Amino acid sequence: MISGTVTDGSNPLPGVTVLVTGTTQGTVTNIDGQFNLTVPANAKTIEARFVGYKTIVVPLNGQTKFSIALSEDAVQLQEIVVDGYSTQDMKKMTSTVAVVDAANLQQRPMATFDQALQGQAAGVQVSLNNKAPGSSASVKIRGTGSLAGANQALFIVDGVPVDGRAFATLNPNDFASIQVLKDASAVAIYGSRGANGVVVITTKAGESGKPVINVNSYMGISESTFKGFDMMNSKQRAEFEDLIQDGPTSQPQWYGYMGQEPNTDITSDWFGEFFRQGVTQSHQVSISGGNENSKFYVSGNYYKEDGIVRKTGMERGTLRANLSQKYDRFSMDLKTSLSTAKIDNVYKNDAYNVLTMLPYYSMQDENGEYLPLDYNGSNPFERIDKGELSNQLLGIIASLRLEYELADGLKIWSRTSTNYDQELTKDIVSPNSLYGKNLTPDGKGSLSTTTYMDYRVVGTNALQYNKAFGDHGLNVGVYQEYILENGYNQGFTAYGFADAVTPTLSSPDVQVPVVRGSYDRRQTQLSYFTSMDYDYLGKYILRATYRRDGTSKFGANKRWGNFYTVGAGWVISDEAFLSNASAIDNLKLRASYGTVGNQGAVSRYGSLATLANISYAGMPGVYSNKPANPDLQWETSYQLNTGLDFGFFDGKLTGSANYYNNISEDSFIYKPLPYTSGFSGQTQNAAKLQNQGVELSLNSEWNTVAGFRLNLFANVAYNKSKALELNEEGIENRGYGKLEIDELVNIEGEQLFLAKSINKIGVDPATGRFLFRNEDGSIVDDFTQADKIILGTTEAPWFGGFGATAAWKGLSLSAQFNWEQGATKLNWDRVEIERVYYADQNHSVKLLDSWKEPGDITAYPEAGSFQPFFATTDHWEDASFLRLKNVTLAYELPLTWIKSAGLSKARIYTMAQNMMTWTSFSGIDPEMSAPYQSTNNASTSGGVSNAYPLSKTFTVGLDLTF
Repeated sequence: MISGTVTDGSNPLPGVTVLVTGTTQGTVTNIDGQFNLTVPANAKTIEARFVGYKTIVVPLNGQTKFSIALSEDAVQLQEIVVDGYSTQDMKKMTSTVAVVDAANLQQRPMATFDQALQGQAAGVQVSLNNKAPGSSASVKIRGTGSLAGANQALFIVDGVPVDGRAFATLNPNDFASIQVLKDASAVAIYGSRGANGVVVITTKAGESGKPVINVNSYMGISESTFKGFDMMNSKQRAEFEDLIQDGPTSQPQWYGYMGQEPNTDITSDWFGEFFRQGVTQSHQVSISGGNENSKFYVSGNYYKEDGIVRKTGMERGTLRANLSQKYDRFSMDLKTSLSTAKIDNVYKNDAYNVLTMLPYYSMQDENGEYLPLDYNGSNPFERIDKGELSNQLLGIIASLRLEYELADGLKIWSRTSTNYDQELTKDIVSPNSLYGKNLTPDGKGSLSTTTYMDYRVVGTNALQYNKAFGDHGLNVGVYQEYILENGYNQGFTAYGFADAVTPTLSSPDVQVPVVRGSYDRRQTQLSYFTSMDYDYLGKYILRATYRRDGTSKFGANKRWGNFYTVGAGWVISDEAFLSNASAIDNLKLRASYGTVGNQGAVSRYGSLATLANISYAGMPGVYSNKPANPDLQWETSYQLNTGLDFGFFDGKLTGSANYYNNISEDSFIYKPLPYTSGFSGQTQNAAKLQNQGVELSLNSEWNTVAGFRLNLFANVAYNKSKALELNEEGIENRGYGKLEIDELVNIEGEQLFLAKSINKIGVDPATGRFLFRNEDGSIVDDFTQADKIILGTTEAPWFGGFGATAAWKGLSLSAQFNWEQGATKLNWDRVEIERVYYADQNHSVKLLDSWKEPGDITAYPEAGSFQPFFATTDHWEDASFLRLKNVTLAYELPLTWIKSAGLSKARIYTMAQNMMTWTSFSGIDPEMSAPYQSTNNASTSGGVSNAYPLSKTFTVGLDLTF
């Protein structure tokens, strides 16, 4: 019998595995870091293992008492890469893989985990067009590879592919590791699904030893980072109306629906009514443990966020159970999660209406009754308060893997995984509201619901051989995989409700004139692929993959695609000529080239002619809405990557540098068709794109003898997306929404997504009209005769992140920044509040300086009704920004303080999210995936999008381990 204590050099370490070397005979240290172990008479050494620390082998030499000190291994977790199919040593990889510390995503006050990826990995661009609770982000890896297909990265959770709809149902506190696969060599194992890069997430598993209970809880408050437009107060508005001789003061007949007289003695705080202080809370309990053969991890989490916009928020509950069992040569892994969530939102146009409401009106009368506030005779606050716009989500993810070791190094395994998503959207307009009475049939409100159901089944079968032969290492895999996706959506809109609280379809007055839905959204894919990794002396590395993918999306003669990758690596630091270079820990040169297919966002029936419903003269019918395209086929991305991984000064400085050049052939593009065809256009394989860029990641860790630790990180990426081939004209107009068709363009040989606008140079002092300069130098005062000039790209070519963590004796302080540079975005809100078109909305105070008489020098023309809306060069703004994303101050209590309470760890912390943003962009927020920002939307359906500002959140939390 031997005994001893394991420490980190100063404090005891509970949960450390102590084993007799070469056996499974072992034990785990207790809360005081102590252990007792019976060892065989022939035992020579024991070893101590603990996650995050270097394994140490200790000779017995007849001793019975031991004092073992473990040292931290900062790169231990990063040395192993799990791509969902195999586990690889990063030192022997030829691929470009970024490892994100899962701890950086945990305990963040965010409803969806993808937002926390910002600034964490070079080349990964995360943009939040919608900051409302529960909204997912746009995640691009190395630029835009398709004009009409998908550009979103693939997310894999425990081998299960998930999309944006499922993000709101996932609990990031369950994540153990996150790896970002970026080049062809890395993503080839996922084939067409990984054409835009892959984010592989592995959830937590149990460890051998006694059960460990973790309790994590935090609460916080939020406020809007946007403080409103600089709008006219009541007296300024009255002055402005006198100036333009327009509006309620001079023409009250325009406002017969208003129902209230202007009161210039008040200025209603519409911003304060619409926004509020948000509250966020999260509470989780998990238990994990097991032995050498059986391990488990079980968790439950409750998350609730009351949004910063009136009546918005999200509530979610998640349960997870991960189990593993090993018996001789057989092993099994089962990972399951069940989540439910409800997201409450508000209408897109209500956000705009509220923020531009006339200041001299009141929301309610002295009796609390809502008053009309717009020309429709409705009140957006009442519609929000009495109505409902919600999404109810159900998410199930399950993965079962069975493995059998046939011989030493040879194994066969099979995995079946499924992802089931169900969503119910509900839109209720109360019959007791002004909107319901004035704007719905018979004045009795409405109920619209849509149910979505999607499921995905992925089955993978593999035979893998991994063996070392002296100085040679070989890892070969042969795989077969199938993917089945299906789903439906169905819904209706009904009118004629007497009860706003519990709308009942069985009421005799209810009408259901609109029924919608689609069925049999089946999609299948079948793949065969193989991979081979070879190394000699651990420093000369080769990798090759080949796969054949077939999909039901394409025509019968175009369904199959063949793709390959090759890669090589050279660990220079292991060469004899560097044996005396003590400053160099690691130096590896790598290169890879390969092809990856993409079927992306092409519809399930993209190659087939389809029919759609139509109504003519009150009679239902169908019409042909899309022609067949039997030649629709795979996009193919040819990807070249070269990289250098390095480490110096005993791990004090590590990092990687990469150059890539990706060419997308047969890229999807929407091409117009002759009118004689009966169709406006169709998606074809006719474009060619290029993404070329560089990435640099740096990490530095410094430990001092006094116990002070400093960690620094930074990453920067530059990506240029270019159109090489488009169409016969060499130009593609992509304007939509608030953009004119030619205000967003792609031009062959130029960077993608170029903004164009009229070049406004000022206001004519003599006439008070705008002046515009054309390309030939001529000046005109009619915007319809003005030329549009190119301003720049709407996608930031430069982006990255940096941060630092300082720690000393349990106290730690960390800060993280993210930034983007070089994007030009349209601030459409300025167009609307700096033009006088809608007389029932308020305007910017800048219009008080409008031109009034000849000789006036001003930036704003003569004010008047029905000024046309059009954007000019000054409305397109530089959307570059630097954001202090996160600041965390934490203290881990000494073990001697807490062990009497049965605790092995106690950590308290306070955190600030989105503290500050430095930018010249004058809109709500410069960070968005769309090319323009507008709080106004002509559609009344759907939740508020980029009208929802970013939240500044302050939280206090507690982490306990028993």
